[in-house]
Amino acid sequence: MVNGGVIVVDGGTEGDATHLRDVIMSKGGHVNAWFIPHPHNDHAGALVQLITDGALMQGMAIDAVYYNIADQNFYNTYEPERAAFVQQFRNTMALLGAAAHTTHRNDFYQIDVNYNFFKQSNIYITFFNFYIFHFYIH
Repeated sequence: MVNGGVIVVDGGTEGDATHLRDVIMSKGGHVNAWFIPHPHNDHAGALVQLITDGALMQGMAIDAVYYNIADQNFYNTYEPERAAFVQQFRNTMALLGAAAHTTHRNDFYQIDVNYNFFKQSNIYITFFNFYIFHFYIH
């Protein structure tokens, strides 16, 4: 990763997409890594919206998305209210091709950085927050 890079953790709901894009663009428009801990709408909705809405992605670049996901049958059986979104998330990750990385139990990602932490929240859009790490490598 490069000096001044950006890491996004979560991202919020679909309603957060425009605000999140504005924040990312204010940091240069380039996301080095995006981490989604699990594919629920409150964590991945904004990412799905950004990727599937070409207008929102204009001027943005995402190098890699790291995510963890169970078999679709798990969501169909145990979280049927989320199954459709999970399938949409899978389809969206397929659009990313090599930039999409499925994580597994005990995977470890070391990022040796000093960073400024920006917590962005817009309570008029959503009750959920997203986090952007803007880092500087020494």
